[in-house]
Amino acid sequence: MQGPFSRQNQSGAALIVALVLLLAITIIGLSNMQSSSLEMKMITSALDRGKALAAAEGALRRVEEELTDNIVLTNNDLVADFQDTCPNGLCFQGSYEADMTEYECEVVDSSTTADRVHFWRQSALWDSAATHGTVDVGTYEAKYLVEFLCFIDKDGTFTYENQWNGEPLFRISVLVEGDGGIAPVMLQSTFSFTL
Repeated sequence: MQGPFSRQNQSGAALIVALVLLLAITIIGLSNMQSSSLEMKMITSALDRGKALAAAEGALRRVEEELTDNIVLTNNDLVADFQDTCPNGLCFQGSYEADMTEYECEVVDSSTTADRVHFWRQSALWDSAATHGTVDVGTYEAKYLVEFLCFIDKDGTFTYENQWNGEPLFRISVLVEGDGGIAPVMLQSTFSFTL
């Protein structure tokens, strides 16, 4: 006796349904693996970026300490130490002669080309070891530029009779290239201290 469910009447429909379900489950599994892999890359990138940012902040503080401890600005050594060629990362884009008073110091004005005003954007400064300084912060090597931006009135008592009461003003740019090929981190600060 042959019934509707006999072996001869089956045409393999169960096998086809099982294979389709197996294929769907495999596609879902692969999709989840790719999603997990992408999330892991994002987490790793965020961690590397955070480390590079912390290193850049530490480098800014170290350079500020170095300036405070080691730079003595007078008319004579200002011209020698800070130049438009940025020897060892010490830059000055302006004019300041040995016979000038502090408030006669001039930086480039806004009519100057953007490459000169924002010269820290030039990759050549960061690529050449002669035009930037370096400081080690943990496992990172941070590159820096220190721009002398002339003098500011330090205590509100500036008069033309007393033109030697200014404080030097600096812009410090720090560049840290993080691990894992992430985009470099650049931080800047303005810094002043009493001579």
